[in-house]
Amino acid sequence: MKRDRLLCVVSNQSPLCKENQVSMQQIENVPFIMPTYQCYDDIQKIFRENKVSPNIRFENMNEYSVISMVENNLGISILPEMIIPTSKISFAAIPLESDSYRTIGLAIRKPTSLATKKFSEITKRWVSFESI
Repeated sequence: MKRDRLLCVVSNQSPLCKENQVSMQQIENVPFIMPTYQCYDDIQKIFRENKVSPNIRFENMNEYSVISMVENNLGISILPEMIIPTSKISFAAIPLESDSYRTIGLAIRKPTSLATKKFSEITKRWVSFESI
């Protein structure tokens, strides 16, 4: 339904803060905070594809806690653009050189109820509207 870009999240104190893009090799050399809930598999896949072994210092299930840890300069992370707050005061969200995305879909069992069909239609319209 939607592609959500993965971005490197760094503290304003990080040397990477001024970069226009971040390579996986740059990520490999600094402490990394691994999100362990929604995008763990996507991030691991990017590391494997780029033959990178990150220096995982922390793991955290909550993306907002990950952002707080980044803000406090405990490491950097990779997070989906959709969950990153638009008001970034003490951190930066920088595109990855590899231009990586996660795909968000909707799985529905059949047979579907009328309410489920309506929900699916509304969700698809909302996603297409948000993409404009």
